[in-house]
Formats: sequence, structure tokens, C-alpha cells
Amino acid sequence: MHPGKAGVLACVALAGATLAPGSGAGPGAGAPLAAPAVVRQVRLRPVDLSGPLPDDLRSPEGKTRWDLTGLRLGEAFTRSLADADDGVAVVDRTETGQRDRVYTGDGARAWLFPDRFPDLMKMGGRAEIDLRDEADGRADNMHVDIETVGIGWVHLPSGPREVVLQRARVFRGRARTFIKEAREKITDADPKEARAATMQAISTLDRAAAKGVLHKNNAARRKSRLMKKLADLEKQSS
Repeated sequence: MHPGKAGVLACVALAGATLAPGSGAGPGAGAPLAAPAVVRQVRLRPVDLSGPLPDDLRSPEGKTRWDLTGLRLGEAFTRSLADADDGVAVVDRTETGQRDRVYTGDGARAWLFPDRFPDLMKMGGRAEIDLRDEADGRADNMHVDIETVGIGWVHLPSGPREVVLQRARVFRGRARTFIKEAREKITDADPKEARAATMQAISTLDRAAAKGVLHKNNAARRKSRLMKKLADLEKQSS
């Protein structure tokens, strides 16, 4: 479960099953498959974030039990996940249709299969990952801050579940792009270009925080990291 800021699809599990790799279903099982074999399939419902949210969802830290029985939920869908050569293929199916997408990049598996990363599943585990979301002929770069904030039991509308609760802050588009450019310029060791790129990233972070897209403390932390890296570069170059 990845509760977080606006822009994050928060879902709750109704029922789930893990399939053995290569256990494709349907006609022709055992014949060559045109698509990667499904390795995990779960039943999910999106959370309606437009109304009041339970306190345990907004502030989950420091707890081992969370009461989310009052969540308002959307239409249930089945999510199938399959390992692909360049990432993870995802198929979401509802009663009226399906949507296919592929997540690529180094962070794709950490995002969709967090249980494969034991250190990230420990209390206080943190990671910053980058991935690319490709769907409907479009691609969107994502930068995600993940932090494990609790281990215990969550009470969902469908019943209790034992969980590792993670908060995920997702950055898409301009802020993430400018942060990445600033890091690259600092790595290239060109102080003048690095400073210009860093100032652009900081300006973008300020605007995102002002609009409420990014929490002001998170924006401040990111700006501090960039400025420290820039200061180290300028000190080395002086």
C-alpha cells in the first residue's frame, strides 16, 4: 500500500494471489506466449481522495494498527504484473475494459514489487527511485521517495490485513526533470552550468511547494541536498 500526496493512486487490497513465474492462465498454457507470464495478480480498489480521509491514513507514523474502514472506494479492478526484459508490464482490468502500461527503469521493480527488497521493507527503510510510466502511447518520468513508516495490521473495508506500510511521494514532470538536470550538471563538474541548473530546480521546487503539490518540508530537504552538492563542487573547483 502506498498512501501519499496528490498524484499517488492509493489502493486497498480486497484479495490477492501470487502466481508462480511462468504460470500463465487461459487457453494455450504451455504454448509460446506473446506477452510476459504473469507473476502476480491482485484485486484492488482505488481510494477516493477527494473527501475527508481517516487520521490513520493522513498520519500513519508511530502506529502498528490503522483503521481505514471508513475509506470511500472506487470501482474494483484486477491488476496483473509480469516481469519484462526492460521493466514490469502491468494490466489493469475492470468489468468494462482494461488498460495496459509498462514501467521501465531501475526503480520499476522496487515500485511494483517492494517485497523483493528486504532492506526497504524494514521499519525506517527509505529509497529514492526513478522509473518511466509508459501507457496509451505516452511516457511520463517519475521520481519516487519511498519510506516504510509502519509494520502491523491495517483494517480495511474488506477486513484486516498484516502489512508493511509505506509512504510514497511521487514527482512527475517539471520538478523531477529539473532536479535530475541539476544533479547531472553537478556530476559533470561544471560549476557555472551546475549553479544555473540548481537555481532552476530550486525555483521549480518553490513553485511546487507553493501550489501544495509538494510538502514544504520535502521541498526544503531537496533544496538543501542540491545546494550541499553544489557547494561541494564549487569548493573543489575554487
